[in-house]
Amino acid sequence: MKKTLLAMALLGSIGNTTFTPNAAERDQSGQAVYFGLSQRNDGKVELKFVFSKSPDETHKFSPTHAFLIVPDIQQKKCGTQTTQDLEVPSEYMSSPIYDFSDEAKQLPAEKIPIFFAVLVSAELARKGFAKNPEDSLPYHTCTRLAWTQLLGLN
Repeated sequence: MKKTLLAMALLGSIGNTTFTPNAAERDQSGQAVYFGLSQRNDGKVELKFVFSKSPDETHKFSPTHAFLIVPDIQQKKCGTQTTQDLEVPSEYMSSPIYDFSDEAKQLPAEKIPIFFAVLVSAELARKGFAKNPEDSLPYHTCTRLAWTQLLGLN
């Protein structure tokens, strides 16, 4: 219980970020989202969301822009920033995790940040980067905050 309260207190201000999506990044129409996570050389886990033109019959990955998240609890920052690196690990390339152009599978906009946050937490656990809920909390929170900003839901 104390560990959870401490993690929540640390995250109280972890949303402080320099991530400010521009108009082009806010417009997801016709975009599919690919997601990947990897461990960097410094040991930190990096989350990356890459936008691609929506897949057509060729299912070709055509990235347009991306952002990444690397929380820093000590600094109380999400470390969310745009990146020019549009690649995700090959294991994540088989299909997008969300396609904004697929009307049959659309979520209400206000549910998208939580959808991605839960997906991130589950993947961190699957890959062994989160042994308990506290380990994934910074990633979960920062993902939710980034998508809330990106979709203009503030």
